[in-house]
Amino acid sequence: MNERLVSFLSLFVCTALQAQDLQLESRQIRAGEHVYSARLGHIPMPQRHEDPEAGMIKLAVCVLESTAELPGPPVFFLNGIPGAATAQSRSPRWAPFLELGDVVLVDQRGCGQSQPALVWEREVAAEKLFGPREMAEAEAVRLASAVREYVAEKGLDLGAFNTRESARDIDAVREVLGYESMILIGHSGGSHLGFEILRQFGDRVEQFVSLGTAGPDDIHSLPAKLDESLRNLSALVAADERIGEEMPDFYARVEKVLTSLEEQPIEILVSHPETGDRVDLLLGKQGMQFILLLDMGDPADFIVFPRMVHEFEQGKTEVLSWFVQRRYAQMSAWPALLFINRGMSGASEARWQRIRAEAPDSVFGMVRCNFSPAIDAAFGIEYLGEDFNRPVESEVPVLFISGTLDANTPPFRAEQARQHLSNSAHVIIANAGHDDVASHQLVHDSIHRFLREGEIKDALLTLPMPRFALLEGKDALVRHPALAR
Repeated sequence: MNERLVSFLSLFVCTALQAQDLQLESRQIRAGEHVYSARLGHIPMPQRHEDPEAGMIKLAVCVLESTAELPGPPVFFLNGIPGAATAQSRSPRWAPFLELGDVVLVDQRGCGQSQPALVWEREVAAEKLFGPREMAEAEAVRLASAVREYVAEKGLDLGAFNTRESARDIDAVREVLGYESMILIGHSGGSHLGFEILRQFGDRVEQFVSLGTAGPDDIHSLPAKLDESLRNLSALVAADERIGEEMPDFYARVEKVLTSLEEQPIEILVSHPETGDRVDLLLGKQGMQFILLLDMGDPADFIVFPRMVHEFEQGKTEVLSWFVQRRYAQMSAWPALLFINRGMSGASEARWQRIRAEAPDSVFGMVRCNFSPAIDAAFGIEYLGEDFNRPVESEVPVLFISGTLDANTPPFRAEQARQHLSNSAHVIIANAGHDDVASHQLVHDSIHRFLREGEIKDALLTLPMPRFALLEGKDALVRHPALAR
């Protein structure tokens, strides 16, 4: 369908939605010492924007109202995949933004309080997702098939829960709420969505802030780059004055742990988050790769990774069990949307070729591809296509913020994306991780300057170097929940 017809249909849909006299409930929200005036509710949205008769879904929306006399364009915050944002309405960090304009929080289609939420809780054997590769993939494919069969009976189209449709959702919400333009702030997978909004609706975007950049072709990580991040972490461990001499090559020790688990998986006892039932979880190489990858870019957690590996070598699993329990609890309510959305964003053919070529020599193989392409076929979803993953070109002012310790969305991704943006800057924060680039005050200060003053220049900021936990015994200097067990 051509762009002019899609634009016409989007205008038709927005006009129809406005005609329904949408009612958002007014409410006061306390956020620390701040009190926000807000409007909350659901906005109906077509499953397929180019086919308004294909059924409707509902998006959960929270509008935090500006404190400015003459508010500027609203800030739309785009949370990482799966993209629930309304839960962050109680954060004090929005107060300075409200001095500029409204803040709009939207739970992307399929997640959070939006309806339906694509979370699967029926007969999920989450413990199998941590086992050997064959076991984990078989369980993921089984769950995907069950979701596909169930939603088909409900008249839902899984293929509509993708980033392209979510971009159209955001612009439709903008239109329904009566804003002429918007500012985008996207973190991680939210930046991935931001690029698609920029591609489709760049003339309505005033500024874009990309925190921890996931560009159009970044959803499936390159194995060699993941190995590079692990080597960087290994160098930090070796340089640590407290444990460096005892663990001079963390990378090699991780390799040995993964080899051991490939040859002989181990049992970890976990508790089901709802029933409290005790479950024997078989942890294999696949599961350990998953555990490492999820927190390898977060200093708040990777500071206990050396201790976790050291304990494993001693036949102990105290720290490891804490991480396994946390991720097992998350997977027990299986986030189907995460796999659907990522599967449809996919990767270009050139990137798939690199992934397959690098995987055999990588510590992480293809784990970061989240069971694609096998799970995609089970869902019955299709890749959005090469055009979706081509670079976005724009003159919109874009501020990139990256952390040097962010293994999930490292700084080189922002540098790649900005090659096609004529008006961009990159603020790199030394020693910051993936979560830091969304939460640290240094980041907020940089964003505020950009939004208030249009400041657009590269900068290097520095956070303190993380301190790793001791390999054994009590540690008076490092706190982490896993050490309290």
